Amino acid sequence: MADRSLLILAGLIAVMSLLVLLTGSKSHDGGMVGGDCGTVSPEGRDECCGRKNADTPHDTCVGSWRYDGKEGKCEYVCHGSITNFQECADAGYPVMESYPRRCRGPEGKSYTEVIDEPLDPPKPIGGDRDEHGCLTPAGYSWDGEIGACTRSWEIKDENVRRAATTAVDHVGWDDGVTVVGVEAGGCPGCYYVTVEKGSDRVEVELNNWTVRDRSITPEECRLKGGETVSTVGESGEDPCNGRYNMGEVTGLISPHVCCDAGPRPISSEEAVDVAWESECVEVGALTDRMYRNEDTRTWWIDLDAEKAGCSPACVVYEDTMTAEVNWRCTGLVA
Repeated sequence: MADRSLLILAGLIAVMSLLVLLTGSKSHDGGMVGGDCGTVSPEGRDECCGRKNADTPHDTCVGSWRYDGKEGKCEYVCHGSITNFQECADAGYPVMESYPRRCRGPEGKSYTEVIDEPLDPPKPIGGDRDEHGCLTPAGYSWDGEIGACTRSWEIKDENVRRAATTAVDHVGWDDGVTVVGVEAGGCPGCYYVTVEKGSDRVEVELNNWTVRDRSITPEECRLKGGETVSTVGESGEDPCNGRYNMGEVTGLISPHVCCDAGPRPISSEEAVDVAWESECVEVGALTDRMYRNEDTRTWWIDLDAEKAGCSPACVVYEDTMTAEVNWRCTGLVA
């Protein structure tokens, strides 16, 4: 009798085990996943359906997998053909809160919102400038002693401040002048000071605290990694076409300048395009708060994403035309 009871119990256990294997397995959130994600928590069912059917081809229409609560199973829901921003947004694809807004549709294709009559003009890319023309979101503020916008933590040393002041006085520009960088040379009073105003940028070289003539020979231009470019017929134009102008070239029959042969900086619009095609938009929306780091050749675009103790940004690398998220956390994460 006891042996018969044990056999019956063993049979019941085997049947129950088989039923468990047939009806589902554990999901990532702890619920039982059946053939149609019916027992997953309600907020996770659409995700489950999409994951379980990710490799199922559907070329008849644009859509996505959703859980049908009435039928109790996964179904492919057509969104229709997407041809513009509004159709993309209505279909539930991610929207970047830029100006104008963009929607990233199927296969990574983006659609830009068409704005016929904007009520409020967009803020300039890079953020607001103060009354002196200093780009405050990038950390610049007005330094009355130097007469230019500077980053206070970069221009602290007495000699560095003297070099910056000398360079700004030499350039002779008014408000809106920014000291981008000060690099020490190999001798006392020798510095390379980069100053810009708007799209104009010059490098002032100091030797023993005296501004040095920036004219160079063709050989010096080549050794510095530059190339000589004729300025004949370039009146009012930039002969270097956006590249750094290292100075006038002497020793040639016609006037030339030495242009940096390296890659040109990318524009803010190009940086946004790179960010849009990266992991950044999966973390949060791109904002219009951005600035360029000249030294690292990177664009930093603030992200609208929440994480305790962090101020995330999308970092765009000009040399590789790639982007990644930098969380910029303070270490005080709860």
